[in-house]
Formats: sequence, C-alpha cells, structure tokens
Amino acid sequence: MSPGEKKPINVLFITPHYLPTIGGAEIAIQNLCEALNKKGAKPFLLTKSIGAAGTRPERRGNVDVFRYTTISVFRTINSFLTRFSRSLIPVQHIEAIFCAWKIIKKYDIDLIHVHYFTDTSLVGYLCKKILGKPMITHLVGDDIYDPIKPIQSNKWRYYSLILNSSSAVVVPSNFVKNVLSTRAKVKNCTIIPYGLDTQKFKPVSEVDKVQLRKKINVGDNDQLVVAVQSLWPRKKVEVLLQAARIVVDTLPNTRFIVVGDGSEKEKLRSIARQLGLEKNVVFTLRVSEADLINYLSVADVFSIHTLHEGFGVVYIEAMSMGLPIVTTRAAGNEDIIEDGENGFLVPPNDPRKLADKIISLLKDSESRQRMSTHNREAALEKFDLTNIAEKWAALYEKTLSC
Repeated sequence: MSPGEKKPINVLFITPHYLPTIGGAEIAIQNLCEALNKKGAKPFLLTKSIGAAGTRPERRGNVDVFRYTTISVFRTINSFLTRFSRSLIPVQHIEAIFCAWKIIKKYDIDLIHVHYFTDTSLVGYLCKKILGKPMITHLVGDDIYDPIKPIQSNKWRYYSLILNSSSAVVVPSNFVKNVLSTRAKVKNCTIIPYGLDTQKFKPVSEVDKVQLRKKINVGDNDQLVVAVQSLWPRKKVEVLLQAARIVVDTLPNTRFIVVGDGSEKEKLRSIARQLGLEKNVVFTLRVSEADLINYLSVADVFSIHTLHEGFGVVYIEAMSMGLPIVTTRAAGNEDIIEDGENGFLVPPNDPRKLADKIISLLKDSESRQRMSTHNREAALEKFDLTNIAEKWAALYEKTLSC
C-alpha cells in the first residue's frame, strides 16, 4: 500500500450456498464481491463445502473462497431438532464458527456480511459477540418467508434476537422489509437490491438476433417466450405450462424455453407431454451465462410463474436485456414490475390470466417495444452493479464509523 493510500475494508461474507451451486443469489453475490474490489473493499467468502473442505482458499475471480464441512454429530442433532421445530437454531453449521474465527484473525477482517439468514445467522452472531466485529445481516427473501413452508411462530423470537443485534439489516425489497417489521419487530432496514453487469446483459442488434434464432432452431415466424427459474414446488411451474397450452392454442407458432433445474423437472416434463406441448416447450436445465444471455437475446417475452420471490434476479436480467415481463403478483415482484409499464402482474395460480397477458404482448409489437425501452432504462438506473456496489461500500463505511 502506497503512502496516503486508504486501507481497504476487509469484509467476510458468510453464506451457506455459493458457486458452483447455481442460483440467482449465488451469482449476484459473486458479482457483488467482484464489484466491491473496485470500491475500496476486499471481500473474503466462507461457505459450506460441497465435498471435502480444502485446507487452502480457492480463488474465484478476485475473491478468496473458504469452505467448511458440517460435522456429522451436529447434523444428527439438527435432524433430531428438525422433527420438533424445523431446527430453531442451525447447529449443523457450528463448524463454520471456527473457520470464521481463523479467517477474521488471519486476514484482519473489519466487518462480517452474513448472507442467507437462516443457516448463517448463528455464525455471524457469535463472531460479532465474541470478537466484537460489526455484522451486517443480508436477507434474500425466501430465507424468512416461503408460502409452501411457513415459518413457525417460535422461530421469530430467535430471528428477532439475531436481527436486532445486527449492526445493520439489509433486504432486497419492500416486501421483505415489511415481513421483518411485522414478524421480527425490526425497525431499521436498508433496501439494497441485487445488481448485475448491465454491459454484459444488454440487447443485441437485429442482425445478431436473427443469427442466434437460427442457432437454436427458432423459425422466422416463431414467437419465443423464455422462462428462467428453478423447478421447485414454490414456483409452481405447472401453471406456466397450463398457460402455455392456452397461448399455443391461440398462437400456434409460439415456443417456450424453460431454463433451469430442480426437483420437479421430471414431473414438469411429464405435464408438458400430457398437455401435448412436446413441440412447443423445451426444458434446457442449467446453462452457462453465455447461453442464458443468448436465450434472453432472442426472446419476445419473459414470463415465469411463482408463488413468492423476495427479489428475483432473473427479472433484472430480463429487464437489462430489454424484455417485457409477465409474472405473478407475488411479494417482491411488485418492487420490480410496474403493472402495465414494463410488464404485467397477474394473480398466482391463474393460467388463463397469465396466458392472456402473454398473448396480448405477442400480438402487440408496439407495447413490447415500449416496455423494452422502459426496462433497459430502468435496469441502467436502478440495478447497475457499479451503483449497487457503491451503496454497499457506503453502508460498510457508515457501519464502521458508528
């Protein structure tokens, strides 16, 4: 460090899920860590091992990633507790406390950034209490609310203790903020949405679009709806398939590409066959970021069905690509989608209304273009990763100065 140069803020991210596990939150945190390197912060990351934990950190981009294993005896205790309370305290992650302690000491960590509250809250809380390091708790959304698996009332007392002991609480949307205010009595939340590289996710030229459509065997007269989502029960992707059947009955040249993987993939493939959609619906499962951008580049409409999203990273990806969006009026979606302005919001579990809005956009090129322009501009203004990283860097500075 040269004379007069300011020491970077060393931040330890603690998150249970990370790359190569693929999900919107995991990708967003990787992007944030990379961006923070340019904003006066140096991120380190501690996460659960997907195999045997390594003795040395691995390097992902500009981030040192450390992995911990969950000790079998604590997994057994956690399984036992789960029978009674769905694991009030995440004891299976106790090993992470020792790993975090070593990292904090060795790398002179200034601040702890806990991501995905449910699993990592205890680790961050104990490190804060024992070592006196400030802790920012960063909630995703489904870590404190899931309509398929409601949180038991006794958990909220534990949640309230951890959250109100945090130096700062950050949420991605007003919905998550309202849940914390109502259920955990958290008074002060900062809203910072996830961000993305808007120069990577950007619309392509019409010439490039034609070439890409040929590459994935989309005909000149076909219209394309792309969905990017995990194939989990909470998403209820079968409703999107039911809507697809209605759309195809009206506009036979419409094709749907469903990008994503999950526990319901075979069930959903079976439903698509039962609906006679073999030629109109393609499941790609997981794809690379480059392929994802290609699919979004050639789409006419982006549409997913979900029962809940704390904040959907896939929406801002679609917005940055200039796509109109049709989705459900579900929780954090309303922070991103302005009904009738940059897309449409419909009630969950209503395939007819979902289909009607998709059809209306496929038939109306002027509305698609208007929404496309609106979305691209909004993505640049609200979700550009550089701006989001600046907000985090400012919050780190504020937290350390208190």
